[in-house]
Amino acid sequence: MRLLKDTQHDGSLEVHEVYGLDLTSTTNLVVISACQTKIGELSRGDEVVGLYRALLYAGTPTIIASLWNVDDRATGLLMKQFYSHWQQGMNKAEALQQAQKDLRETYPHPYYWAAFSLTGDAGKRE
Repeated sequence: MRLLKDTQHDGSLEVHEVYGLDLTSTTNLVVISACQTKIGELSRGDEVVGLYRALLYAGTPTIIASLWNVDDRATGLLMKQFYSHWQQGMNKAEALQQAQKDLRETYPHPYYWAAFSLTGDAGKRE
């Protein structure tokens, strides 16, 4: 993953670095809305490793991730709606569900709106 580069960091975040983080008290939600973010890759030991699994291990209470390659425009609209609904008081699961329903009006095919799943705590915004 590429992040903003500064004098102390090279702008690269690798999976092994995420495993070393403690996100239990500092993070409420992580949204990874790039291509197939929940899938991961097979390692030499045939285990699935990826950012999604590393974030769970590090203590992220809620992750929203894509299950397949996603359309940039549709994903942008979905995320805008998700955050709007969440800020209005819906819990995370309700906000994602409503955002998906909203997107279905413009993009009826499930490819566009069904790619994202929520894992973890669906509770209200803190």
